Amino acid sequence: MIIIDPSMDEDTSHIIGYSARICQNLFKLTEVEVLITFNEEASEGYEAVTIPGKDKFLVALNPSIEWNEDELVKTIGHELTHVKQFTYDGLKFEFEDVVVFKDNEYRFENSMEYWLSPWEIEARGYEAAILVLYLGENNEKGLTSSSSAFSSSSSC
Repeated sequence: MIIIDPSMDEDTSHIIGYSARICQNLFKLTEVEVLITFNEEASEGYEAVTIPGKDKFLVALNPSIEWNEDELVKTIGHELTHVKQFTYDGLKFEFEDVVVFKDNEYRFENSMEYWLSPWEIEARGYEAAILVLYLGENNEKGLTSSSSAFSSSSSC
């Protein structure tokens, strides 16, 4: 179940809700609870972070960012890919520099190694895919979005 912070404005809530439903259906996220909210402290200076719990997740978006529709859709896609990875692919952050993903252990000497990790590459790939699905469904409804599906984002 996806829960969107009720304090969000209606347009933002709609964008997040619609893109989250696309991800929920795509990733079969029916057995987990995900709260999506703006939280500067939890987002730790990133655009967004996913914080895992036992069958519950927090997706914290940075409220200091001026979000446009496309970036918000891509970021929700990125973070909900991480929820999928935690739920089905064994993603675990065991120590500051040790991560387990799909039964493989990864250690990092620098941030570049992290950004080239398989779970981050997968999440960035899904950003564009989720945006294309979102735009396609919105175009069928006569809605449009303003920017390209293939620009970069820096969620983690």
